[in-house]
Amino acid sequence: MQEKRMFPRIGSQMLVKYIVVTESEFKKRIGDTLTRDISVRGVRFVSDEELPPGTRLVLELNLPDVDHPITPPGKVVWCNPKNGGYEVGVELIWLSFQDEDQLALANYINSMLESGRE
Repeated sequence: MQEKRMFPRIGSQMLVKYIVVTESEFKKRIGDTLTRDISVRGVRFVSDEELPPGTRLVLELNLPDVDHPITPPGKVVWCNPKNGGYEVGVELIWLSFQDEDQLALANYINSMLESGRE
């Protein structure tokens, strides 16, 4: 089957913190986990809790060679039970002032692809 993604995705395990955003309270729940794969437009990770599609999140990613965490907002696209937890797919929704962070993530992904460490 041919890959339909517009942006390269790498299998990468990096620590990610997610904050569930609700209208009634900004920081409803915070979780720490590892990514399974990541691209400039999305990330897949495993969670102990079910995060229904449409759930709004803010992610916190620490990339090598970037001196601050990048914090893209995102929206859960799918969530499936897996091994007693949930596998979660999140669409990243970059804000206009986050161009440098988006470029940093793209550079990280490209460097991993070029080095064959995907």
